[in-house]
Amino acid sequence: MSANRGAGGVSDQDQQQQKILADAKTEIAHQAFLMKRALDNNKIMEAINHASFMVSELRTSFLNPQEYYELYMEAFNELKYLEAALYDDRDKHGKKMSELYELVQYAGNIVPRLYLLITVASAYIRSKEAPIKEILRDTVEMCKGVQHPTRGLFLRNYLSDMTKDKLPDLSSDPVDGDVRDSVDFILNNFTEMNKLWVRLHMGPLREREKREAQRKALRTLVGKNLSHLNSLEGIDVEMYKETILPRILNEIVGCHDRLAQQFLMEIVVQVFPDEFHIATLDKFLESCTKLVQRVDLKNILASLIDRLANFAHTSQSSINAQSLFDSFENCIQKLGTEVQSDDLTDADSIAASSAAAAAGDAGSAGAAAATSHMGGNNKPRLPCRDYLALQACLENLCLRCFKDTPSYVNTILFNVNTYLTKLKESEPEVVREPASVQQLSLLLSQPVDAYNDALRVLSLSNYAGIGQHLVYEKRKQVQMGLLQNLVAQNTPITSVEQVTTVLSYVSTLVRDESDMVASDPEDFVDEQHLVASSVHLLENSDPQTLYRMYVAARKAFGVGGQNRIIYTLPPLVFCVLRLVTNNVRPPLTEENKKNGQALFKFVNDTVKVLQPNYGDTALRLFLQAAHTASNCGMENTSYEFVSEAMTIYEDDIAGSAEQFSALTLIIGTLYNLNFSAENAESYETLITKAAKHSLKLMRHNDQCRAVCMSSHLFWRTSGRGSEAADVGRDGKRVLECLQKSLKLADQSMNAAFNVLLFVEILNQYLYFFEHHNEFVAVKYLTSIVQLINTNIGALDAPAQETTAIRAFYKNTLDYIKYHKEHPAEGEPSFADISL
Repeated sequence: MSANRGAGGVSDQDQQQQKILADAKTEIAHQAFLMKRALDNNKIMEAINHASFMVSELRTSFLNPQEYYELYMEAFNELKYLEAALYDDRDKHGKKMSELYELVQYAGNIVPRLYLLITVASAYIRSKEAPIKEILRDTVEMCKGVQHPTRGLFLRNYLSDMTKDKLPDLSSDPVDGDVRDSVDFILNNFTEMNKLWVRLHMGPLREREKREAQRKALRTLVGKNLSHLNSLEGIDVEMYKETILPRILNEIVGCHDRLAQQFLMEIVVQVFPDEFHIATLDKFLESCTKLVQRVDLKNILASLIDRLANFAHTSQSSINAQSLFDSFENCIQKLGTEVQSDDLTDADSIAASSAAAAAGDAGSAGAAAATSHMGGNNKPRLPCRDYLALQACLENLCLRCFKDTPSYVNTILFNVNTYLTKLKESEPEVVREPASVQQLSLLLSQPVDAYNDALRVLSLSNYAGIGQHLVYEKRKQVQMGLLQNLVAQNTPITSVEQVTTVLSYVSTLVRDESDMVASDPEDFVDEQHLVASSVHLLENSDPQTLYRMYVAARKAFGVGGQNRIIYTLPPLVFCVLRLVTNNVRPPLTEENKKNGQALFKFVNDTVKVLQPNYGDTALRLFLQAAHTASNCGMENTSYEFVSEAMTIYEDDIAGSAEQFSALTLIIGTLYNLNFSAENAESYETLITKAAKHSLKLMRHNDQCRAVCMSSHLFWRTSGRGSEAADVGRDGKRVLECLQKSLKLADQSMNAAFNVLLFVEILNQYLYFFEHHNEFVAVKYLTSIVQLINTNIGALDAPAQETTAIRAFYKNTLDYIKYHKEHPAEGEPSFADISL
């Protein structure tokens, strides 16, 4: 049943709590007033009597811990006033502290008696009338008289707060005690407070969540003891190792309470110095394995690992890296792989199971029993996500502090790979959980960020295997991260083994996989561009080794499928052509020729793979290969490549625009090829074929321009080697091409475009005229000028369509006029050209 709600949504229970609290505060304020008046009148016993009445309000059992804490603070402030007055006015009231210490113990109720006892004890210690250690020992034992969880917890908190600045330490008089007495006092108080705090969980099962929230609100009261302990200057590593930590861990492990163990282990990690943790690491980790089942060990261990990582990174002192790594790794392995026993069950689970069984609720009892025996279902102590998270934390420690010892990271990766391989057999769905995937991705990305060297990361023998446990998208994401690092750092890949390693690792990017998920088209293009970029990282001073590296890359890219090879094979072709250019030069030796033929065969075979689906790209690559072969003096090979390009043009290039573009590339390549007289006939065959293709284009405009371009194939200029310049030099065929282009231009149906073509042809005539083609006479130039003048005057197209044409023609005429007025030595005369 839900609690009844009053006005404003406040429950009747909350209203009752607030009323009890308000009444108690009023009484405390009243008794505090009377106490202070008695102190002012130097009536010490009357003041103590009023103080007793005031503190009696803390005997209540009707307040929740949060409200009780508020009431406690009211009383605490007034008791602090009393303590100061007892000490400061000891000459006025004439009472010895030992006498007051005895008197307050006659108070009728134990709660006010002990609060007063602690208050007087604080002044007693300050007066130095008795050894401090004896007062501390007495008060901490007397507090055992209050066993109510809430009242006892606050009473001991009061004891801790009132004595924290009065404990014996290094500079204390030996008579008062030493730091060991202080340690014993704090640990005794801590142990008793923790027992009281743990007992707060007892109660009806239906209020379990409420009690847990109340306990969380009070946990700092227990933790303050450890903070006070750490403030003692006399504590050294040896004392912490031999005395303090064993007692703390014994209490934590022995309480069998999840909340207490979780909080106190975290406090131990946070409070004590790093040097202490280094010296006691094995003891602490061993205790972690003994905590109850539901304690979140990941947070405890991750906090400790991160703290020690910072310490090791900044500390000047030497740290035994092997010991530190072994301790953490052994603990994580034990927690992650060993099946835990049933005795790791927290007290709250046992209580819930017992309560349900006693109430006869079979369903609740069964559920509680199942909860309390989680260790008995053959599952490891750590779930997969926590195991991976801890391994990631440990990896971070190794990468930050022991980067030059990759064996640590390799061991982590090996253990994770083994763990996941076994887990996949029994619980494959666990590995695919988002939290597990996130931690696994972190395990793989941290080495890349730390080393900033992808090849060094891949040299870790167990790195590549880890990625296979990721789902496809995450696997691809991690692989892209490594490849991006490789390209961004311009890391050279210098061996066949490295090529194979890299391309095998980024398998999701270079081939289809069984669990592949379709990518966004734009993302896919970006991925393949990234892979293509990696080709240019292949480097080696030995041409043979570099060639074998390209072969290894070709083998990997070849299984990528038609959608990928269009991005990955072209850069590989260009890299091989660069290798040819750098190592095969005329005059050719037999060895050079043999090496060149092997490389060009590689190019030919690679481009052939592209040809069925990417004809345009294959054509361009064949032409590039032809140009490279020509420059290397391998004319026959160059001829074969051009022939392949022309075959693709004839069979695969269909659209008119595509045909014109491809033919332009063919003509341009042929113009730049070097053929000797010995192979003049082969060259003649190629250029004649190109010229014929020009006449077969679909549109007259394209035919006209292509024929014009073809004319240059029959009049190659000097500067390319005397023998090469003589091959394919036929002025008469040049004139035939120009005249044919004029006829084609005249067939254009668009008058403005007709004039534009005439002006373009005029410029071609001028070019050959200047380059001393005797067949291109002045009469032809004059005739074309007159033809253009006739047609341009008759244009009736809009001005904006003819402006560019008129400007083009005017510039051409200005060029002719300039040469008429400024004849140069060695150039033909422009004087007879009639404009």
